[in-house]
Amino acid sequence: MTRAEKLEYLALLEEKYRRRARNDLNEYCKFIEIPGAPISANDEDCEQFYPDNVIPAKHHELLNRTLMKVESGDIPRLMVFMPPGSAKSTYASVTFPTWFMGKKPGRNVISTSYASPLAVKFGRKCRQITRSPGYVDVFDSVLNVDNRAADDWSISNGSTYMGCGILGGVTGNRADLLVIDDPVRGRADADSPTIREKIWEAYLNDLRTRLKPSGKIVIIQTRWHEDDLSGRILP
Repeated sequence: MTRAEKLEYLALLEEKYRRRARNDLNEYCKFIEIPGAPISANDEDCEQFYPDNVIPAKHHELLNRTLMKVESGDIPRLMVFMPPGSAKSTYASVTFPTWFMGKKPGRNVISTSYASPLAVKFGRKCRQITRSPGYVDVFDSVLNVDNRAADDWSISNGSTYMGCGILGGVTGNRADLLVIDDPVRGRADADSPTIREKIWEAYLNDLRTRLKPSGKIVIIQTRWHEDDLSGRILP
């Protein structure tokens, strides 16, 4: 094989990997560099993250395959119940939203959590992915320079991302995908009837009203109380 033939073969192989990443969330997670631990000691203000070198386990692959069905509309509502430290947020709140935004132009994502700093941290990690060469290779979209705040940014295909605390209020944004990651801080908040009621009211009267007619909802959490947000939604 000549040098030119080798280069052509490598180019075809690279294009094959790009196509797989565009169409398969598990392949996408292998293709891009997933942000992990923050580089800065100040976690809340960190703009860059070390790459996460953890190989996805079987349950992560199952989660990704299920999230793909959310994107396609086969599963428009999904609840993910996993214990702390199981990397559920890495896949459902970081890699999936960026893949969802790149798959089709003009999609709007709203990501919420129990507090704005955590939601902003997820936004920074998602934003870092869209800045990466791998993301550009897969979706031919880049982060817009005039709209790139950690909690409010967009990419060149017209898709947008907004991150906020679940009680912070969402104004002026609609969602093709609503991600709710850890709606309560922990057991102490989950045991509070007042906090549980506030979260429920925020979901009914604020977050859910932002959803477009064909919008999807993904809730990711550790269950601390049977009357939590997921417990009220479940039949």
